[in-house]
Amino acid sequence: MSTWSKLKHDNILPLLGFFFSSSLSVSLVTPWMEQGDAPNYLKGHPHTCRVNLLLGITKGLAYIHSQGLYHGDLKGGNILISDEGRPMLSSFTRTTSHNLSFIESNTPTRIRLGTTRWMAPEVIMESAPGVTPKSDMWALGCVFLELIASILPYHHCQNVNQLILTLIADQYPYPQASLTSEPLPFKQYPGLWSVCIRCWDFTPSSRPQCQDIQGLLTWLKSVLFARTVRFNMSTHKNADI
Repeated sequence: MSTWSKLKHDNILPLLGFFFSSSLSVSLVTPWMEQGDAPNYLKGHPHTCRVNLLLGITKGLAYIHSQGLYHGDLKGGNILISDEGRPMLSSFTRTTSHNLSFIESNTPTRIRLGTTRWMAPEVIMESAPGVTPKSDMWALGCVFLELIASILPYHHCQNVNQLILTLIADQYPYPQASLTSEPLPFKQYPGLWSVCIRCWDFTPSSRPQCQDIQGLLTWLKSVLFARTVRFNMSTHKNADI
């Protein structure tokens, strides 16, 4: 908890403090986020620039990694939206490999330190020491799928056993995933689907870093802005005819 409280970034939800309840469980104190989490925010604000959200999320995660830390439970439900529409990462399960920053008292096993659908295969299968920045990158690809296409990772799996069998078969979080087979909503964002595929590399060391993705998202943001300007100019021109 002390590590989280020291993080200062526009895309990190501040941790203000904590207190013990009557049952001696720990409750964290953060600013109240009226807009809720990212998936629900997008339902109420469907015209939001999603690339701008992804860019903010990636910047927040890059900052965490730059501090020698990692998130450990990255998913749409742990990304809260400020009143200004800015994404803010919250609910860290771990901040270093040796220091638990926050774990609910009813999480007895490591597989519960995070949310299974978003967890990297090496974490679920326990073929690695634990959560790392590279496992965060797997989860980031899952967040892109969730926020761009409104599809949960491994949405076809009904339980953890099915998910494990799917991972043994080296299947991506989106069943039909390949470089040439992408969910329809991704088609308006050139290059973004290939980022997801790279994040889901089953060799952790081959996954990209946040800085690699920021460049594409910044470019996409400019492309979408220029597209919007051209559309508005065309609309106004037609209206004058």
